[in-house]
Amino acid sequence: MIGKIVFFLPVPSQPRYHKRIKAFENVGYNNLIFSFERDYFKGGKSNVSYTSLGKIDHGKYVNRILKYFKAFTVVMAFKKEIKDSEIIYVFGLDLAIFVIIFTNLFKVKSKIVYEVGDIRSIMIGRKIKNKVMRFLERKVISKVEFVTVTSPYFVEEYYSNIQKIKSSKCFVLENKLYDSSTKSVSRESLELTETLTIGLFGVIRCQQSWEILCKLAESFPSKIKIYIRGYILGISNFEEKISELANMNYEGEYTSPHDLADIYSKIDICWIANVSDNKLNTKLALPNRLYESLYYRVPMVAHVESGAAKRIAELEAGWVLDFYNIKHCIEKIMAINAQEYSIKKRNTLVPKEKIIGNDDHSILINKLKVGHI
Repeated sequence: MIGKIVFFLPVPSQPRYHKRIKAFENVGYNNLIFSFERDYFKGGKSNVSYTSLGKIDHGKYVNRILKYFKAFTVVMAFKKEIKDSEIIYVFGLDLAIFVIIFTNLFKVKSKIVYEVGDIRSIMIGRKIKNKVMRFLERKVISKVEFVTVTSPYFVEEYYSNIQKIKSSKCFVLENKLYDSSTKSVSRESLELTETLTIGLFGVIRCQQSWEILCKLAESFPSKIKIYIRGYILGISNFEEKISELANMNYEGEYTSPHDLADIYSKIDICWIANVSDNKLNTKLALPNRLYESLYYRVPMVAHVESGAAKRIAELEAGWVLDFYNIKHCIEKIMAINAQEYSIKKRNTLVPKEKIIGNDDHSILINKLKVGHI
């Protein structure tokens, strides 16, 4: 064993966390994992053995304060193991604050890594609460070895421009697949059948995307199929539309990476980037589905103002549409022909390093070993 690493997770089911854990395990680190639990996208939970910090509700930040006090008592029982660790890897700002308080109180000298997967709405804006959260994050970053981010755009437009953090303090670790955990599938055919199957995967919470897909399914029942897998969060008419439309099929949650080969083999196009009230995060984030779609050779559709749209446009591996113009979106999708589709699909063939993150993880681990970015 090289040493010990301690992970603090907001939820045990996030595939991104599993990639980090696997990468450190594969080079010989012995891990200790703490995680909160919540009724939120359970796919992959069985892959991780962890000590529970208790159950929290999604999005209810104020209600979490008491839960953190209780979690503190859980972590106290592992004080020696944590003090013996070389690295503490923490996901999310609230857990990072928790970890820094703990390490300061008990003089823990482990290197701390703080990872950010999304820029939350509360971090943006001019209200006092927004300024306080940004101040707290700057304090956190001053105490950690570095902050890992899942998109280079986070560094360019948020951490450098807004938080005034030096880029040398950041390490970009995109949402690429981790090769040893991923099954491949043969996707050599460039043919487009008469029925176009669109995949909608992950945490499904974009009402605007949902309205477009419902309109497509309603208007073209013999030409469009919508295949849905994931966790439904806040879609107002989801059950109604699934019951009403025979060409919209929901088959529940899935486990990543175990189920990826199967679900991507069933679609022609993946709907990968949504819109939200958090326009900055939409603009900057690069979702898992970007890399999954490229790996499984599936062309993509993304909102024009999303981070994913930039990559898709560069590769010409899909369609970049304005999701707020439903009529135009439908027209563009229904105008896709076999020749155009084959070109887009051919362009999903990219160098391995663009979609597989093993080397990126190795660089991260080596930088931690030598103690600098």
